[in-house]
Amino acid sequence: MLDEPVDLYVITDGVREAWTVESSVAPLAVTEFARPPVEGRYLITTEGAGDPTCVVDCTGHISELANGFAEGILTRTVLIYADADDGSASAFEIWEDAGPDDAGTTNAMPLADPTTTLVSVSALAVSNTDFGMRFSVDGAEGCLTNITGDTRLIGGNQVLTYDTGQASSFTIHGNEDQDCTGEPVGGPVSVDAVPGARYHGILYGDVSAVEALIVPMAGNPEGGAATADPAARDEAVALMTEEVGTVFGLADSNAACTAELLVDAIGADVLVVDGELVDLDSLPGENVDLAGGALVESVEVCGNTPADFGG
Repeated sequence: MLDEPVDLYVITDGVREAWTVESSVAPLAVTEFARPPVEGRYLITTEGAGDPTCVVDCTGHISELANGFAEGILTRTVLIYADADDGSASAFEIWEDAGPDDAGTTNAMPLADPTTTLVSVSALAVSNTDFGMRFSVDGAEGCLTNITGDTRLIGGNQVLTYDTGQASSFTIHGNEDQDCTGEPVGGPVSVDAVPGARYHGILYGDVSAVEALIVPMAGNPEGGAATADPAARDEAVALMTEEVGTVFGLADSNAACTAELLVDAIGADVLVVDGELVDLDSLPGENVDLAGGALVESVEVCGNTPADFGG
């Protein structure tokens, strides 16, 4: 949400090594996922800022974000925006799968609801939001209250989540429009109404002319459709638990933890066909990469060791 491109890196802690994830990311672009080293960080700099291994007096470094594996925060979307007070480049983390200890915090998103569609709205990139904004969906009267049921309005550094049900679009209204019947200041913004799906509704622009970028959260398959139902995931985890326990000789609890990471990374619908686990050696290269990342992640999350996987 800046008016200039940025560069993205992953770096190690301690003696710093850096790898380029993506260069010259344009304003309003949404990148693919990147996984920092287990003992490492995700670094965001302005375009061409210089040495990403710099640790002192670095110019152009916007933010360094430590991985959250140890805290159970496995997936984060990072919103890069200009601070409303001084215009400086800033970054805000949105945790898509935070653990129970973080539930209810500003950064942590609610779990998916298999019966409805959720849109989590952030307005850090909207200017002049001192008095907040309201949210409404097509086909419903009045303004919606966020799913916690409180009276907070959209604005500042809070992320509010709305149950949009079967609505195909939403609008944003000014604070003074208390029943959302007036001319909206933003929208209508289209969103796929799919039970179980979660979306980021990232607002930007001025409060009088709000625009929105819709980004599906991790776990939504292509097109925003809901992930496999809980029963399908449980089946995939059970089959994968047996597989990784046999192949790697992991204890039951470690195998189950590792299986969950693998299923969530690759997808139950990819791993299980007609009730049977697919031949993992037949998976496409991108899925093999996801599996490798999940195994690396399991060292921190599940208490495995690299030696368990031959490394």
